[in-house]
Amino acid sequence: MTPARLRASAVVRIAVVALVVAAETYLVTSLGDAFSPANHYSYFTVLSNLLGAVVCAWALVAPVPDVVRGAAVTFLGLTGIVYNTMLRGVDVQTEGFPNTVLHVVVPILMVADWLLDPPRTRTTPRRVVAWMLVPLAYLAYTLVRGPIVDWYPYPFLDPRDGG
Repeated sequence: MTPARLRASAVVRIAVVALVVAAETYLVTSLGDAFSPANHYSYFTVLSNLLGAVVCAWALVAPVPDVVRGAAVTFLGLTGIVYNTMLRGVDVQTEGFPNTVLHVVVPILMVADWLLDPPRTRTTPRRVVAWMLVPLAYLAYTLVRGPIVDWYPYPFLDPRDGG
């Protein structure tokens, strides 16, 4: 990787870590007593952003296996696509800064980082399918947990709303 790309990638990674920490801190503190860790950490958006921040922090100090980076990029890319196609304008318990950061900015930055620092190993269709097993497991978790706790993180997953 060229020195310019290396610097650009470092800036992107620092930005991801700082933005996710800031957005999460804002969300948790602004909710106060209404904050429910069980529900908050049941949002795929939150989980994928936290993974992205961890991967970026790790990448700042040591090489991250391509399979781990690829998973984070895939999950955040999916977050950005789902938000922009199905959730834009829908109340997802975040407004303003954290909403934009977690649903738009960080997904774009993670894809940019992948392009700035491409994987060292070939990304195979099998690996992409394996990465997609996590969102499918998340979907199963959400559909099992939802009726038990009477809460769904996203309206399109809530069968009571006609999805």
